[in-house]
Amino acid sequence: METPPVESGETVFRQVWPGGNPVFFASGRQPPVHWSLFLPSRQDSDGLSLIRRRFRTPNWAAFRPDAPETRFRLVCMGVALLQDVAQLAGLHEIRLEPTPDGLDQQHGPPWAHCVAREINRGDYDSDSWMKARVKEWARDLADRIENEQIVGPFDVPASDDSYRSAADL
Repeated sequence: METPPVESGETVFRQVWPGGNPVFFASGRQPPVHWSLFLPSRQDSDGLSLIRRRFRTPNWAAFRPDAPETRFRLVCMGVALLQDVAQLAGLHEIRLEPTPDGLDQQHGPPWAHCVAREINRGDYDSDSWMKARVKEWARDLADRIENEQIVGPFDVPASDDSYRSAADL
């Protein structure tokens, strides 16, 4: 199956590290996730990494082969929300483009991993206007996240755990 474009009605996940400075998730805090979770990391050179719920189950979406012992949580968000908040922050468009990650390479298409091209580390570091817009977007997005949108942490997926939900394909 080919990988279809990301649609505004889809749900995507952002992985939440279990600790760090700042602590990214605290259920008693409002908002429960720190806004820096939505800033592009050094690995986000081609755009902010997200995972499409349509093509990867939460258990597998929270797993990283390069960090198998790390227990990630997931923030579940609608693509339309990401786009709406972007417009309010002055980012005219956020395009999510499918790009394969290591699990996609292993399991084949359709690719679950995608990136928000406009939220990339290069522009964030080199363009002060873009940096300000991305920070505003990240803060506004975090303010809209509720505890119910945070799922996990998950156990390491077993080989017999479903990678994709048949109902979502």
